Amino acid sequence: MQLQLVIEPFERWELDFVVHFNRLLKQKSYILVFTNYGTKWVEVVDLPKSMKEAVIKFLFELFI
Repeated sequence: MQLQLVIEPFERWELDFVVHFNRLLKQKSYILVFTNYGTKWVEVVDLPKSMKEAVIKFLFELFI
């Protein structure tokens, strides 16, 4: 028998920025990825800039 780690929902989650380069338009945009490891839930939003206001708005809409 082996012990298994039990993770409650929203106990462990991660927030990442992924930079996407559009070579045709020579622009870059950002993809914000939220991952909840307890429920395997993923939310993704694309952003024109990596601004703290956009992250705050995303988290507010996600939890409220």
